[in-house]
Amino acid sequence: MVLPQAMPVHSGAQSQGQVLGISTEVMPEEASNSSQLSLPEEPAFRAALSTPEASAEPSPSPTPSPSPTPVVTSSPTPVPTPTAAQLAPHELDALFQKYGAEYGVSWEKLKVIAKCESGYRANAIGGGGLYGGMYQYVASTWISTRKAMGLDPNPDLRFNAEEAIRTTAWKIAHGGIGAWPVCGKK
Repeated sequence: MVLPQAMPVHSGAQSQGQVLGISTEVMPEEASNSSQLSLPEEPAFRAALSTPEASAEPSPSPTPSPSPTPVVTSSPTPVPTPTAAQLAPHELDALFQKYGAEYGVSWEKLKVIAKCESGYRANAIGGGGLYGGMYQYVASTWISTRKAMGLDPNPDLRFNAEEAIRTTAWKIAHGGIGAWPVCGKK
C-alpha cells in the first residue's frame, strides 16, 4: 500500500511516524523518494484509511437525543367559518318569491326579516358565534326545524342563502314567526 505525500505524519520522527495511531516505518529504499511511504498491510490501518474523514485524533460521535413525543390536548371546537357566496339582490328576490309562494308566506316578510337580521348576508355571525346565517339561527333551532322538514339538519347549511330562506319560509308557515321577536314584527 502506498500513502500519498499529503497524509499527515507527525514531525520529529525520522525513521518512524505515527499516522492515525498506527506505527509506520519509512523503508530505506523509498527514503530517497519523499512522495511515497510504505505502510504495513494491517486490516485496522486499511479501515482507518478508507474513511474520508480520517484524522490523527478521534472525533467524538454525536450522542442521539430522544425526539419529543407529541402530546394530544383537547381544544375547543372552532366555530365554522362560513364560506357562503353572497348572492346579488335580484337572486335573493327570486328565492324569497319562490319559497314564499311554495310555503304560502309573504315573500316581502321573508325579505324584511333577512334585512333586519343580517343585512341579507348569508355568512353573518352574531351573538359571539351563537347565531348564524341570513336569519341568525341558533344551531339547535336550525337542526330541529330541518328535521321537522325532513331535510339535512347540518347547521352549516344556515350559511347557505337558499336553504336559509327555504327553512324560514317553512318555519313561518308552521307558526314559527316568534323565532324573530323583533324583526318578525316589522
